[in-house]
Amino acid sequence: MNKLQNRLSNFQKRMGKEYKKLRRLISRRLNIVKPDLQMWFFNFKIRLPNIAITAPLIGALIILILAIFMFVVGFRILHPGQPMTFFTLLNDFYSNAITTLLGIAVTVLIIDGLNRIRDDRLEKIRLLRDIGCGDRGIALRAVVEITHKNLHQIGFLRHRVFENAQLAGAMLAGADLSYSLFHYADLTGVELYGAKLQRTCFWHAILHGADFRDADLTMTDFIYADLFQAHITIKQLQSAYRLHGARLPNGKIYDGRFNLSGDIQDARILKVDVKNPIAMASWYAMPYDQFMRSTDLRKDRPEITDWDNW
Repeated sequence: MNKLQNRLSNFQKRMGKEYKKLRRLISRRLNIVKPDLQMWFFNFKIRLPNIAITAPLIGALIILILAIFMFVVGFRILHPGQPMTFFTLLNDFYSNAITTLLGIAVTVLIIDGLNRIRDDRLEKIRLLRDIGCGDRGIALRAVVEITHKNLHQIGFLRHRVFENAQLAGAMLAGADLSYSLFHYADLTGVELYGAKLQRTCFWHAILHGADFRDADLTMTDFIYADLFQAHITIKQLQSAYRLHGARLPNGKIYDGRFNLSGDIQDARILKVDVKNPIAMASWYAMPYDQFMRSTDLRKDRPEITDWDNW
């Protein structure tokens, strides 16, 4: 009995040692496999969003396989014992094939048209964004693309806001910029020959040497704009809406001699007595004597149309 108990005890000890060895072995194996599983799971999470991209392809392949299966089985059911020839299949597929092909063609044309409309709209949004991006090179490239497509002459640039636009040297001859805003824009040397600028606002814009010949400046706003050496006539400026604080082509600050409606309206809003010469001289930041002299010139020589006689 004692011998049996000793044997059983020795067996349990050996089994305990073997169990511990087995646990250590499994633990080592798991430590080796665990990083691989973690890496696989990590890669799977990265690839998971791509399943949505490949889902249409997988679905199309499944449908194709199903269609081929139904085609083969259906033919054997409908035409038992007959060979699968072109003329045998023609009766079954003629009407369906014609309507399917016509449907595909119409669908492709519609989708292509919608894509063209979307691409054209996105392209125009990009061009407008590039003009106002603040980078002169990108802005001028956008202007070249716009003028190449003649978009500038068909109202594409109307009712736009181009604040701080860097458009020095831009070629916009004949452009329709009506009702657009160019606040603090750099338009040095810009070509605006024959442009439509009705109610366009050049507030604090730099217009050194800009070419306004034959441009329509009806109700244009040049408040605090710098028009030094710009190619513009006095007659054109007389049709403007505001010139308060503007620097004229001859380098002088506008002295109010045109009595522009916008300047008078702004003065009244700020409670300036428009009938008081002293108040108006202060409004235009002019010495009283200079303001009165400009008033006298306006009364005595209304025919002045060139800068030499200013």
